Amino acid sequence: MKRIAVLAGASFAAVVMTACAAPDYDRSRRNGDNPPVILNPGPATSSNLQGRSFTYGCEDLSTIVITEGSSSARAMLNSGLEMQLARQPSGSGFRYGGGSSPYEFVGSGTEAMWRVAGKSFRCRMK
Repeated sequence: MKRIAVLAGASFAAVVMTACAAPDYDRSRRNGDNPPVILNPGPATSSNLQGRSFTYGCEDLSTIVITEGSSSARAMLNSGLEMQLARQPSGSGFRYGGGSSPYEFVGSGTEAMWRVAGKSFRCRMK
């Protein structure tokens, strides 16, 4: 009886693990210690990053929606102000605007800083 229960449990685990596997994972393309090859990486490709939007709430009570593009981002504020911010090099995270623009949006993960003409406001992704 114990043997049947163990076999049933192992079979169930195998079915669950199969269901959790990436649909485009090709086991035959794995070579040595390198990670497996995913045939369709989806959002990780640069062309698919265009158009992703993120909403941030800032300490000055503004809400900013950032829509990523390939070389810039569009920022839309709840005040109605809308602008295009050029993508800037960043050590980690993201950085838009700055330079000759009085606006800059810098952050990493869910935390960001909205800078307007030298004033800084902390923001958090909603």
